[in-house]
Amino acid sequence: LGKMTLGCKRYDIPLSLPRGYNICKTNTNNQLTYTTSDGSEYVSFYLRDNIVYKIEMHRFVYNGYDANDISGKLEELVMNLYDIWGEPSYVGENVYWQFPTSKATFSYSVSTRQVDLNITSLFGPPNYQNVYCCYADIRLEKKANLFE
Repeated sequence: LGKMTLGCKRYDIPLSLPRGYNICKTNTNNQLTYTTSDGSEYVSFYLRDNIVYKIEMHRFVYNGYDANDISGKLEELVMNLYDIWGEPSYVGENVYWQFPTSKATFSYSVSTRQVDLNITSLFGPPNYQNVYCCYADIRLEKKANLFE
C-alpha cells in the first residue's frame, strides 16, 4: 500500500507514511495510528511482536453537491489499486484481492446531509441541497503467521 508494507518493523513505519500523515494519534504496543493535520484521514498499523500484520487506511474521496462525481472518484481510486495489485475480485459491492500471503479489501461509505443555500438570505424560501461526503477504507492484512 504505497511504501507501507506488511511484515515491516515498528521503527520502519514513520519512513513509509504517505505525505501528510504526520500526527501520531495512537501509540501502543499493538497499534500505531497517524492522521492528517485536519484529522479527516488516517492510517493504522497493527502490530504483533513489533511486526506489522495489518494496515488500514481511511481516505477522503469526495465532498460536494453532485452524487455522480462520487462514482468517478471511487473508480479512479480502484484503478490506482488495480495498477498496483492487479484485477480485483468482486462479491456484490465488496472489492478484494487475494495474494499468496495476504489479502486486501476496499470499501467505501457515503453520507448525505442537507444544507440551505439561502442561509444568508433574510427573505425567500429555504433552498435545500444535498451534500455528499465519501470516504474509502483500504485494508491489507496477512493471512497467517508468515513473518515470524
